[in-house]
Amino acid sequence: GSGLRVTELGAGTGLLAIRLASLGAIVTATDQRGMLGLIVRNIAMNRRRLLTPSSSVRLDVEAEELDWEEPPAHLPPTDLVIGSDLIYDDRYHASLLRILLRYAEVGVRSVLAWEQRKPRQEAAFLQQAEEMGLRHKTLADHTRSRDASFAHIDNLGAGSEPRFLVVEFGMQGSQQPINHSDCPI
Repeated sequence: GSGLRVTELGAGTGLLAIRLASLGAIVTATDQRGMLGLIVRNIAMNRRRLLTPSSSVRLDVEAEELDWEEPPAHLPPTDLVIGSDLIYDDRYHASLLRILLRYAEVGVRSVLAWEQRKPRQEAAFLQQAEEMGLRHKTLADHTRSRDASFAHIDNLGAGSEPRFLVVEFGMQGSQQPINHSDCPI
């Protein structure tokens, strides 16, 4: 999406942010201070790799600290907030939801994706979102079979079926329907 401003929460390595930037988005990869060095190094490495004299790729991505427990007065301006695998630790659910709510209050949608690991805690996360005034819509719910080569990972045996969810968040009572069809990414 050329020119779409995207903020990634909990960017980790910055891989998703870098990929979106390579597609033309203007991306702010956010995480806690301790992760910023890794993100900055990965951005620099990918700029060297992708930005050759013959390349038409732009890589408009920057790293910025965002501590959900102590967010700044002004969050990075954005058109879309994204996050991947952010809800595995329920100690941070309320803080994450407060960030999503602050963006929703100014009309910014958020899309979170995760592999379902703790269905009860994840259902509680969605319930807490509703109680805070956020509505949510499941955009994708995908189950994939694992073959025997993955049997050693996460104690999942062959044939177990991990479930992946993509959920969009917006304001309850908002006149703007949650609709992802206009999002170019």
